[in-house]
Amino acid sequence: MTPAPFVIFGYNHFTCDIAEIIQARGDRVARLVLNRAERQIPGKPTLADWLGRQKELGRDQGVPPIECAQDADFRPGAGERFAMGFSGAGREPWVEGLRTRHGLTFETLVHPSAVVSRSAVLGEGCVVCAGAIVAAEVRVGAHVTLNRGCTIGHHAALADYAVVQPGANLASFVRVGRGAVVGVGASVIEDRVIGEYSRVAAGAAVIADVPPRTLVAGVPAQVKRQLEHPPAPP
Repeated sequence: MTPAPFVIFGYNHFTCDIAEIIQARGDRVARLVLNRAERQIPGKPTLADWLGRQKELGRDQGVPPIECAQDADFRPGAGERFAMGFSGAGREPWVEGLRTRHGLTFETLVHPSAVVSRSAVLGEGCVVCAGAIVAAEVRVGAHVTLNRGCTIGHHAALADYAVVQPGANLASFVRVGRGAVVGVGASVIEDRVIGEYSRVAAGAAVIADVPPRTLVAGVPAQVKRQLEHPPAPP
């Protein structure tokens, strides 16, 4: 099969995982579209570093270098598919803008090493990373990110733009609200509700419902503070 060309919108270090999933499917990243100047972080790879590495890796396979463009100049090309390059509720304004201006829909991306039940339902633009497990009858909304090695128990439900970070474990019948984030290695026992735009800190153990727009942390998890606004783009 001919590899499908993908356009990724936005860059942060999670973009590397998005690209890896696309490439693991046998497709290729054709373009990267940016809407702001890069926020360089001392000691971490820059966009130029990543593009150079991608060029190096693709050279032996005859894969063209990834092109870069600005959002203001973007026009969809024939046969292109589309993915966002970062996760969480901060992507929502850009997703909606692209949908309005260009009528775009976004590919659901599942790494080949992930295990997704045939009875699970994944919404548009979801990303399921390497080693994630999605059990039976799970319902996942649009643009949800299930990061590396997380587990989602049967009959769980995740609303749009939710994020489950690496190694987190959601038990059966857990409900995660819109834009909520469950942190690295956190656990949520069965039947609990994580409110919209709330955050569960890394390593926390959630044994009670989490109200909307609330940060919880600890074992067992306790309320630390209220969150007034959805997160901004990274």
